[in-house]
Order: sequence, then C-alpha cells, then structure tokens
Amino acid sequence: MDLVRLAQLFASPRSLGLSILQHLDPLKARWAGGREGPAWLRAMGLTRPIPAAFSSSLSQLPLSQGSQKNTRSLSSDPSQPSSMTTQEEEEEESFGTLSNKYSSRRMFHKSTAQLYNLWLREQDQEDKERELEPKSWQGRRNTPYWYFFQCKHLIKEGKLAEALDLFERQMLKEERLQPLECNYTVLIGGCGRAGYLKKAFRLYSDMKKRDLEPSDATYTALFNVCAESPWKDSALQSALKLRQQLQTSNFQLNLKTYHALLKMAAKCADLRMCLDVFKEIIHKGHAVTEETFSYLLMGCIQDKKTGFRYALQVVDPGSPAESSLLTVLDTHQVEADVTFFNTLMRKKSKLGDLEGAKALLPVLAKRGIVPNFQTFCNLAIGCHRPQDGLQLLADMKKSQMTPNTHIYSTLINAALKKLDYTYLINILKDMRQNRVPVNEVVIRQLEFAAQYPPTFDRYKGKNTYLEKIDGFRAYYKQWLKVMPAEETPHPWQKFRTKPKGDQDTVPEADTDRGLGGR
Repeated sequence: MDLVRLAQLFASPRSLGLSILQHLDPLKARWAGGREGPAWLRAMGLTRPIPAAFSSSLSQLPLSQGSQKNTRSLSSDPSQPSSMTTQEEEEEESFGTLSNKYSSRRMFHKSTAQLYNLWLREQDQEDKERELEPKSWQGRRNTPYWYFFQCKHLIKEGKLAEALDLFERQMLKEERLQPLECNYTVLIGGCGRAGYLKKAFRLYSDMKKRDLEPSDATYTALFNVCAESPWKDSALQSALKLRQQLQTSNFQLNLKTYHALLKMAAKCADLRMCLDVFKEIIHKGHAVTEETFSYLLMGCIQDKKTGFRYALQVVDPGSPAESSLLTVLDTHQVEADVTFFNTLMRKKSKLGDLEGAKALLPVLAKRGIVPNFQTFCNLAIGCHRPQDGLQLLADMKKSQMTPNTHIYSTLINAALKKLDYTYLINILKDMRQNRVPVNEVVIRQLEFAAQYPPTFDRYKGKNTYLEKIDGFRAYYKQWLKVMPAEETPHPWQKFRTKPKGDQDTVPEADTDRGLGGR
C-alpha cells in the first residue's frame, strides 16, 4: 500500500479517514498512549494529535478476522500493499458525495390556513377529475347490437338511469364504439315512457350530430315523450317544432307516428289540433283504426263545451262503443235529451245507415223523448231512394207534424244528386199541398235543376233526358206562381221587443223596411 496516500487519507478531516482507523486497530495502544501516531508516520510529519475520546473509542472497536490479517501483514511489512486496495478505491470514488443527501433538501415556508384549504380543494378537484377520466376498457369487446339489447332489457325492468349510464359511459367513453340508430331510438323510447323530454331531445340532437338517420320509430318515440311529459307547454312547443321540420323535409309519417302525434295533441293541445291531425291522417290515405278514434276521443274530453258533441260524432254506428255508451247512461241514470239522439241519428244517416237511424226512434219513445224537426231532418239525410223520402213525409203526417223548409231542402238535394226529376216533382207536390213557404236555398236548388247541360243539343235527335227536364221545367214554372215565399228575416229582428200587450213594437231605427224584402 502507498504510505503517502494512506497518510493523506488519514490526515483528511472527512469521515473516510475514520474507516482506515478500523484497519489500524492493533496500533491503538501506542496511539492512545502517545497520541502522536506510529513512528514511521511521525518521521514523515503526517500525524496530528488525536483526541483521547476518539482514541479510546477506537480501542473499543471489535476486530474481525479480515482486519486481524490485514493488521498482521501491515505490522510485519508496511512496505507491502494489502488486500484493502480495492475497497479503498471504491470508498475514494464515493468521497465527497455525502453532502448531496442534505444539499437536495427542500426549503419550507410558513403557510396560512386559507392557502392550505385552497391546496386541499385543488387536490380534491384533481381526484375527481382523475375519477371521471375514461379508463381503458379491460373486459371483452362488445358490439353496438349487444348494447342495444342490454339497454332494452334494462328499460323493460324500469332501469332507465342504468341504461343511459351503460350507453354513455361504458359504450361511448370506455369502449369508444360508434353507436347506431337503434341505440339512440331505444333510449329515446325509454325516455318517452318516463316523460323525460329534455334527455330525449338531447339524444336526438347527438344522433343528428353523428350523421345517423332517424327512423319512424325515432319520431314516434319523440312525439310520445311530448305526450307523456308533465310540462305540457314546453312539450307542445317541441312537438310543433319537430312536426314543422318533418313537413319541411317532406318526411311521410306512418300511422303509428300519427297516433303518437294525435296523442300529443289530445294531451297538450286542443280539440282543433286533434281534428287537424285526424284530417291529415285521412288525407294521407291511412286506414283509420279503433286506436285512432281512441286518441281522438281523448281530445274531445279536453273540450268542456263542445267535446261531448264531437265525441258522439266520432263513435262508429252499431259499434261496441255506441252500445256501451247507452249502457253507461242507464247505469248512472243520466237523462239524455233529444239533441243527444239527434247527433247519433245524423251520424248514422251520413254513413247511409237509414235503418240504424230509424232504430233509435223506439229508444226515444221508451225514454219518453218526443222527436223534433231536427230528428226528421237528420233522417231525411239518409233518404237516398224516392220511396224512403216519400215514406218519411207520410210518417210525419201520421205524427201530426208538418215538414218544414229544411226537411224539403234535404230531400230535394238527394233527388238532385241522382237527377231523378220524377222524385223531384213528387217532393214539390207535397210541399205545395202543405203550403210550406219557399226560401232562397230551395229556389237556388230548383233553378240549378231546371238548367240544361252546357253541351246539350235538342236537335240531334230524341233524348229521354230532354223529355224529363222539359216536363220538370213546365211544372216548376207553374209551381212558382202558386207557392208562398218565405220572408227574409230583417237584420234588426233580434232587437225587437214585445210589450206587455203581446204586440210587436219596432224601434225608431227599424222604420227602413227597404232593407228587408221577400
């Protein structure tokens, strides 16, 4: 070992020199006594006084076998290098690195409670953001159809929130799958049953952003969510906006979608909109079903004034609905008036069911209801054959009732549609016999019947139609001369008052009779 290097290490105040002293333990007696070190070190002038405490502590260190060998070799031949050279070189390489342990220590400053709370708040926010970050999917890869059936199953069980979470979190964020139209439609349908209006239209908006084409089921679900929403005003606005968009794009709705729209109109709008939707259904050529009438009746219920009358017109004659309606009236002892049965008769007559309309007459008699002129006028609508019309006039005479102008006008209209001049002449004869005044409506009808067709040519040959129209024209000219005319009501007639003497008095402003006339 190089004695000069050893002496330099020993003379260094750093901790590495202390490790050398452990190998020089056999000389501790001489170092402790003289405190000047070995003679060979003193001769070189490399020794320093060693504190007694330090020398005494060295004397108490135990000697290992390796150190005893090293000391014997060192004491026997100091000039020979020992086996400690490698270890000393390693220690020399780490020489001076002990200060790095303390020099890298951070500097801390005093902080306030507000800063500490702010730091805790930031840490909490970072933890929440870390939780919200989509995690990489570790499970098996699924398909959009798998998610469709899973969401459908959850919605059937009433777990709409779980279905939405499965779609938005796991499918879109974690697996990052591209959804299909069916994935959105099944969720919009679930929102429709729950009336979750805002979420349904948010899904519809996201669906369009992804360039997915909505289907008929999608629009049906959207109209249905408007019908089931508890917020009727916003639901009506959303439905009207959607309907306008569909009309602008010329999208043809199917019957199921129309039913959802009709349901929305019945619950959120009024009877007028229900009738508009119903007319559109007829205009588009869709077959009207019992479900259609059910939603239409729902709209009639909303109208407290005229809804019941419209509801009667909505019922199919001879249908179970009509029978059940009469049964309900009897069960709850509701007294139906003549207007109720007149509405049913009018509905049956317009559909050509004259026998069904006549069948209600015994029902009126059973309930003690007397038919009025409106009853026979509604029956006259269904008299398309001459024998039916003439029989009606005969029945009224038996009932000691004289037909009025409205009944004759209805029968004349039916005869004009078939150009049956023989039937028309018979109606005029009965009208003349009963001395019923003629009004302007009847005159216009008869003048139209007396006109020749635009392409008619009497010189082409014998024509059966010519003989019939000429015979009617001749009778009509004589009929006009003997028939009384109905006086046109004065426009101020409703302002006239009757005195106590039951004599009519006319206000001063009524002196101008030139405004009225026959």
